Amino acid sequence: MRVVVIGAGPAGLVTVKTLLDGANRFGGEIDVVALEAEAALGGTFKYRAYENGALVSSKQLTAFSDFRVDHPGDHLTLEEYVEYLQRYAQHFELLRHIRFGCRVVEIKRRPAGGHAVTFERDGGRHTLECDALAICSGLHVEPAVPEIDGVEAIPERLHSSQYKRRDQLAGKRVLVLGSGETGHDIAYEAVQAGAKEVVMSHRDGWLSFPKVLNDFRIFGIDFEGDLPIDGLITNLFETAAVHPWIGHSRLRWHFSDMIIKRVLWLLTGTQAGCDQWIGGLPPERLGRAYVFLNKSSRAQAYINKCAPFAEPR
Repeated sequence: MRVVVIGAGPAGLVTVKTLLDGANRFGGEIDVVALEAEAALGGTFKYRAYENGALVSSKQLTAFSDFRVDHPGDHLTLEEYVEYLQRYAQHFELLRHIRFGCRVVEIKRRPAGGHAVTFERDGGRHTLECDALAICSGLHVEPAVPEIDGVEAIPERLHSSQYKRRDQLAGKRVLVLGSGETGHDIAYEAVQAGAKEVVMSHRDGWLSFPKVLNDFRIFGIDFEGDLPIDGLITNLFETAAVHPWIGHSRLRWHFSDMIIKRVLWLLTGTQAGCDQWIGGLPPERLGRAYVFLNKSSRAQAYINKCAPFAEPR
């Protein structure tokens, strides 16, 4: 049996290893081939990374359960995470199953079953036939660029995947579309680069929280050191598979909110948390049941709440 895995990022690597483990455990022959478009491991974390970027998920939750991270800090830089993926692939001898520089351009079902996978490599097209297919190409390969009337009048337009260094923003008036973690990172870097003006434009607001709690106090007891926030908020209720009705009802997120807001009250004296008004959220939407939790908090100190822009005439 031959299985083709498209992509050799974190999901692709784990898929290759799981397939090989299954063949070794239950017997049978399996040929696993991973097609990776880039020239090396790392994917988004290597080829769409930017200066001073770092993971907001802690090493405790980011690392694979069968290969822990040997790192003194709680969070890895993007370069350190790429090195971790390389060590993972080497440790489990996965590299011999990966073909680099192979960009998949077409997939067709074979009349007799299975698939024919066509990929480009070294200027030519090649086809690989397989019995099964695992698509692990990731979420951030193709830039999502909104269509905005008049945007062509702006002298320079960058998608976040094109941003690499803070000096790209120096001395400019910068408008950041989106309030996710990358948007906050770029806004912060623009400030540090000496941009003339930085404006963040967001549709629904954001719920902000630092990725690490430093030297906090509970019931008058001081706790020194760092506590990764995802170790507090990640739980069975959020990660378990649930019935679609429960998912649509936001029940598990409301349960999470109930716990988080009481922890916030213990740590900060308010259930609202850290400067949540800056996100522009109305009270009825202030919670993880409604918006994305943003753990890139460096820009928070520089953000002022502004009135919405007027509709164009």
